[in-house]
Amino acid sequence: MQASSLSSNNFSENQQIAHSALSNITNLLHSLRAESTKEESAPLGSSYSIEEFDKGLSVLQTISAPSTLDEFPKSLIERVRDNLLQSGEEKEIDDNKKTAIDVVDRFFISMRNNPRISSEAKQYLLKLEVPVLKVLLKDERFFEDQQSSVRAVMNRIAQLGAKGSKLNPASRDRVSQLVQKIIDEFESDTAIFDTVLTELDQIIDRQNN
Repeated sequence: MQASSLSSNNFSENQQIAHSALSNITNLLHSLRAESTKEESAPLGSSYSIEEFDKGLSVLQTISAPSTLDEFPKSLIERVRDNLLQSGEEKEIDDNKKTAIDVVDRFFISMRNNPRISSEAKQYLLKLEVPVLKVLLKDERFFEDQQSSVRAVMNRIAQLGAKGSKLNPASRDRVSQLVQKIIDEFESDTAIFDTVLTELDQIIDRQNN
């Protein structure tokens, strides 16, 4: 009984840590948008169409995160540009998309540097970088939405992977499969996150018992 209580307390603490990691993102987004509107930009050339941009993100989504956290990939904006260039002509990325990309990049860099999250959990979370960008591009209030299943999935993975938490091999394999399911299936409908969230909650319940 005592072990179960300690485990429950640990998960509650971990959940608070996960929530706090998202708390400043909304202010950052608003700040970057405000700066963007104040700055005078040079006239833009042809911009990527919605279809071209979405296709580029879909390709990027399927590319695995670095095999180790010691590898430092290019910034997210560089990786997005590289994939878009593969389609042919170089075009502009509009300011709203650049702002969203910057916010997501900063968030995942912060998560990557969080000493309270295990390396394994960071690998899972890094694979959700592009899905999170897709969601933010469609809903700029995403990081404010306390009911978002996308946020909840990230929180649960951070909980399960918090330093000091022990995940058994079967649960570890299932978490990996669930992250891969998002990568393989997510386009724009966040229902896949609802499904994954239900399973992650079940894993957490088993860990608590």
